[in-house]
Amino acid sequence: MTPKGDKGKGEATFEQLLVEVEGIVGKLQDGSLPLEDALTLYETGYKQLKVAQERLDQARTKLETLQKSARDEEGEA
Repeated sequence: MTPKGDKGKGEATFEQLLVEVEGIVGKLQDGSLPLEDALTLYETGYKQLKVAQERLDQARTKLETLQKSARDEEGEA
């Protein structure tokens, strides 16, 4: 369930991470897990969500860079 290596070597996609986190949330909301299992699952979900947020931030930065580049090119034309 943890992200692996780089994308070319089996790393989970942003969408896969979200699906995994949603599954974890469902299991936690069920309330039937022993406390230690729930804590372990929570920690896993937290780590998955952190990786997903980092990917989202990277995508946002890339989009902003592309938009700035496009504006700069328009200004030069």
